Amino acid sequence: MTGEQLKKSILQYAVEGKLVPQDDKEEQALILIEKIRREKERLIKEKVIKRDKEESFIYRKNGSFYEKIGKEEKCIDDELPFDIPDSWEWARLESIAYKIVDGDHNPPKKEEKHTGYLMVSAKNISTKGLVNLEDVRHIEKEKFLQCDKRTDVRKGDVLLTTVGTIGRAMVVLDDFKITFQRSVTVIGHFILSEYLKNFLLSPKNNEYMIANASGTAQKGFYINQTKKILVPVPPLSEQKRIVAKIDELLPLVEKYNLANEELNNLNNILPEQLKKSLLQYAIQGKLVAQDGKDEPASILIEKIREEKERLIKEKIIKRDKEESFIYRKNGSFYEKIGKEEKCIDDELPFDIPDSWEWARLGNIINFKIGKTPKRVENNLWESGVYPWVSIADMISDGIIKETKEKVSEKAYHEVFGGNISKKGTLIMSFKLTIGRVSILDIDAFHNEAIISI
Repeated sequence: MTGEQLKKSILQYAVEGKLVPQDDKEEQALILIEKIRREKERLIKEKVIKRDKEESFIYRKNGSFYEKIGKEEKCIDDELPFDIPDSWEWARLESIAYKIVDGDHNPPKKEEKHTGYLMVSAKNISTKGLVNLEDVRHIEKEKFLQCDKRTDVRKGDVLLTTVGTIGRAMVVLDDFKITFQRSVTVIGHFILSEYLKNFLLSPKNNEYMIANASGTAQKGFYINQTKKILVPVPPLSEQKRIVAKIDELLPLVEKYNLANEELNNLNNILPEQLKKSLLQYAIQGKLVAQDGKDEPASILIEKIREEKERLIKEKIIKRDKEESFIYRKNGSFYEKIGKEEKCIDDELPFDIPDSWEWARLGNIINFKIGKTPKRVENNLWESGVYPWVSIADMISDGIIKETKEKVSEKAYHEVFGGNISKKGTLIMSFKLTIGRVSILDIDAFHNEAIISI
């Protein structure tokens, strides 16, 4: 589980009443809802807010939840996204808010330069609940005052992104003078700000908003939809305990996330590092134990020299005029080429066991370089029957069972002289992609960037 997944799980548990225990001694959410209704009535009488003509009343009846709007009454069990504790209530967002307004619908077509009056959009609301002021629009003072009067942002309001970037939320912690494009909705409310923010950020609410967003060029979850969001309302005391528990857990989640990222990075690089370590240990004589009864490598080297002499005499291979002879002397390694002799200790990359020997690669292998038949001569490629390996066919440290291209019978004889590399041959790339090695599981030719060993 990633840190982000863990955070989402905590938020979802919180708004389902599963994060902290319920307390039967606490005042139930129903009483809180009644207090909110009375407070809204007071504000209506004082003409601070207007009465909602389609005000929602949600209540329990016969083990179900019902909603009454005007004279219409219906069961809304199918609309509820999850179960809540008995001490909690469901409410439409507009029922527990005194203000739900979006920003100005007409942001400036071109930015006013550094007026000092800022208009932010959804992209400026960060995932960490902060306003990023590095890339905001400046607007004229008159337009700002018009927008500011509309949104009337106050400390404790919740900002919700509803167009483009949907579902980010934050609490306004200070009285600040910025205004918003229509992609941000301002919510003034009667419940705990941090609890409402956490609910809006919870996975199921986010999924609901995104699933119900509309639009073509840019999707939006618009103001009338926002007002109708169903909010699970706990008792006020439990809201505080939920927020305190989330505040306690999220720093731990952040630590977990950093540790998880480090673990994933290790998991990504460890197999390759382990493989390299195993290979390095193997060629340094550290992977398996030496056996004093084994025939030392010096005898193997001598047998190889004898075999090469035989092949030279039979004119199968040519003598190397700069053949290398490496041997031990006085605890060091020396190399003789022709009449020249020198100590090569500084050239050796690591120590090896006493039963091992160093040798130049060219002295212990026989290799051949491949060819590429001329592309313009179609008869060298058409009706191809013999596999032809390019670097693209090579599986690093793997087995080649097939090739993308094949050459014809004509190429077999006229270009390669029938000298095909047999199944089981080790091949290595030495141009462009350097050092890739594979083993042939088929008889095949190859290009000039590859050698058969």
